[in-house]
Amino acid sequence: MLFDLIVARLVMIVTISGWRAALYPENAKYILRNNTVSWRRLSDCDRASCDDVLAALRRACTQPAALTR
Repeated sequence: MLFDLIVARLVMIVTISGWRAALYPENAKYILRNNTVSWRRLSDCDRASCDDVLAALRRACTQPAALTR
């Protein structure tokens, strides 16, 4: 389910930003600034298996938090 939610969020990002860019063409560059990354991530999700993604997330959750100052 988590993988599906991640994909749904990415789809929302590209859909809403595309819609907003059409409504406000004078701000399209700003509105669409992250679309390339979101499309790339969607493409990566399309190539990845759900089990592999969930395994990677589980591994990431077992790592100690990185503290930055």
